[in-house]
Amino acid sequence: MKVTTIDLIQSTKNYINYLETHLNNIVLSYIYLSEICSDFDVIKDKKLRKSLKDSVMIHDLSKLSKDEFCQYRQFWHTSKNEEKNKDEFQKAWGNHKEKNHHHWEYIKKYNVFLDDEAKLNLFHMIIDWTAMSMYYGDSPSEYYKKMRKQIDFPKEHEDYIVEIMQRINDNNKYNFKSK
Repeated sequence: MKVTTIDLIQSTKNYINYLETHLNNIVLSYIYLSEICSDFDVIKDKKLRKSLKDSVMIHDLSKLSKDEFCQYRQFWHTSKNEEKNKDEFQKAWGNHKEKNHHHWEYIKKYNVFLDDEAKLNLFHMIIDWTAMSMYYGDSPSEYYKKMRKQIDFPKEHEDYIVEIMQRINDNNKYNFKSK
């Protein structure tokens, strides 16, 4: 049987609902991390904080683009009688990582030194990990432990991440699960 229009509409709604939930969790994570990391430059400094907030407000905007929307929907929210197209998704994922500076692959490639831009991108990355943890019911620290070797950041980047993770662990407002 072929994919029906109603099934395609439903799977698209499911994807949009997921995106909306993720973006709401991004805002909650931004507020939460701003509170527990209020002494960090990216929060203390008005210009940096505005830059961080601006990037949070357009978080994952590329997922609504022609280069990503259908590919993500089709891969993660497949409708009945539809097959996942891994090749198209991989192209979309590559596009996403290049356009969204909060992904570790981008940071590793373009933010070699721990300057203000790198701190903004790292902080936003942890906002994203925190939002994902809210959705999946795990913890940003566990995700980082699992991915640490693959990510392999320079020591100063790693120290910055570890300090934020420690704050999350010490101020576990969302009851992130530790495994």
